[in-house]
Amino acid sequence: MQEKNKFFEKLASKMPNSENIILLGDMNTSLSNLHRCGKTVHTQDKAYKELTNMCDMFNLNDVWRARNQNARTFSWRRIVQNVLIQSRIDHIFIPKAYSQFVKNVYYKHNTFSNHSFVNLNIDFTEIERGPGLWIFNNLLLHDEDYVQKISRLIEKEKSCRLFDDEPLIWYDNLKFKIKQLSKFYAQNKSRIEKSEYFKLQNEYEKLSSIAVNHVNFDVDKFEEMKLKLKTYEDIICKGAILRSKAQWAINGDKSSKYFLQLEKYKQNSNAIKELKTTEGKILKTTDEILKEVHKFYKELYSSTVINKK
Repeated sequence: MQEKNKFFEKLASKMPNSENIILLGDMNTSLSNLHRCGKTVHTQDKAYKELTNMCDMFNLNDVWRARNQNARTFSWRRIVQNVLIQSRIDHIFIPKAYSQFVKNVYYKHNTFSNHSFVNLNIDFTEIERGPGLWIFNNLLLHDEDYVQKISRLIEKEKSCRLFDDEPLIWYDNLKFKIKQLSKFYAQNKSRIEKSEYFKLQNEYEKLSSIAVNHVNFDVDKFEEMKLKLKTYEDIICKGAILRSKAQWAINGDKSSKYFLQLEKYKQNSNAIKELKTTEGKILKTTDEILKEVHKFYKELYSSTVINKK
């Protein structure tokens, strides 16, 4: 125990004063009750305090725990007296500002060691070519089940330590999880609706075939089936309208020869093509018309002597 304390003290003194530190390895120290299983118990001893103080001093973050608040995954295992003892003592600490660059972090177990691998994939590429801009389908907001799932997710994420310590990082993580949940929910819902829609189409076609052969045709059932199909078709149309609006908002009104000519035509239609002066002279050129208009307004608003008679 004394050796662990001295190790963390010496480690803190050797670490450079930098914001670009990644600390990883077998710390032989757990950080919470979630990190122990079996006969071992988590204690907030001096080694624990030295490690947490060092993380606070260098603004380091346990990135795995930040993304898995309540998970119980262990990095060390040993059977003692027919009892499996497990603990999470292998850690990766990174600067909190690096969290947004972490693609994933996970433990990978193996059979040739009591310790698991800790895998961290981090990418500092500022511009990454991805699948494109994600557009949220706001029709999901009318789905009560979806709204409840999002509400529960937000309430769950509020228990994360980052909610108070690093609200911006917490918010980025929350947006990522909302996006993942929304995509999964929308895809699953779309798959179910398509399956039901195709099933209704087949039944609709069967009823239509029965009508052709005049065999036990049920008009009420046919109208009911038609109404159900219309409900799904309305959803499909609303989705198409939403995608069209989103596409227009992203791409905008692109300049083209057609639009330029149309604008030029509007300007020409609203322009003064000719002007008759007080002397009866007809002006047709742009310069002559502008000079005459300028002269008119200049005399109109100029100070002149009033004839009192």
